[in-house]
Amino acid sequence: EQAVARAYPRIVIRELAQQFHAPRNLTPVQQIGWIDRLGAARRIEPSFETLYRDAETAASAFPPGGPRLLQAIQRLHDWKQEMIHGSGRH
Repeated sequence: EQAVARAYPRIVIRELAQQFHAPRNLTPVQQIGWIDRLGAARRIEPSFETLYRDAETAASAFPPGGPRLLQAIQRLHDWKQEMIHGSGRH
């Protein structure tokens, strides 16, 4: 379970890059920037990079896991869902 939570930020990068047809030659860092620009164009806040870094920091914290990691993963998941499906707010 914790291994999946720690891998989740990288999984989200791959999923969003595929979903939105990112150029294939981008490094993971470049993919984050590319995804951030898409999010900014859709006015999604905070930035993907901020949420990605928060999740990475929480995943590497000691002791591993815990509510901080779960909260960071949930925020990243919510951001991804808003990016894919929109906010539903009109």
